[in-house]
Amino acid sequence: MTFPDYALFAAAIEHRRFWTALTIAILAVALALLLGVPFFIAMAVGATLFHGASDLLYRRIAYAIIAVSALISLPVFDRVFR
Repeated sequence: MTFPDYALFAAAIEHRRFWTALTIAILAVALALLLGVPFFIAMAVGATLFHGASDLLYRRIAYAIIAVSALISLPVFDRVFR
């Protein structure tokens, strides 16, 4: 392979890598925008619901969510949830 052939081959590979990286970046931004809207809506609803609530209530609800997710993820429940 001569130098001009190698240079064309290398340029083609670099061109492909650039467009692949750009496509992945565009998809990442689109996904972030798509999932960002429901996330911020959920955060606003949660902040509204817990406004004025005590720290103890918030902590109990958070621990309950963690406990339920830990129980559901046990291998014993694989047949139930899959």
